Amino acid sequence: MSKNGKNRFKRQYKPIVFASKYEVVVVPFTESPDKQKPRPVAVLSNQAYSEETGNFLGVMISSSGTHTAFAEEIRDLEAIGLVFESWFKPKIATLPINFIKKSLGTLSKRDRKSMDKLIMAIM
Repeated sequence: MSKNGKNRFKRQYKPIVFASKYEVVVVPFTESPDKQKPRPVAVLSNQAYSEETGNFLGVMISSSGTHTAFAEEIRDLEAIGLVFESWFKPKIATLPINFIKKSLGTLSKRDRKSMDKLIMAIM
């Protein structure tokens, strides 16, 4: 639950084994040694990479107001079950595939372009 009593994510899904590029998944992020919060992440790597390494590359998604020149807005929130305005952050992480708690959905074509634009801008 968020501060205003709303669930952060509209949909509830079963855990998955692998994730495909452009899928939005939920992973736990540690905020302190004793506190983890579920956070959405857009998958950047393909399934072959995940199967080979046991990891995936993820682009962080945030609903906070910390927007940089590199942040890209996610426009089709319904497609991935997000409730609040959200942005792709210019942060990429390598995460173990077993961190994935659930899948929220797949990015729309428009949001795939936004994520790709962000990746090109920071590379």
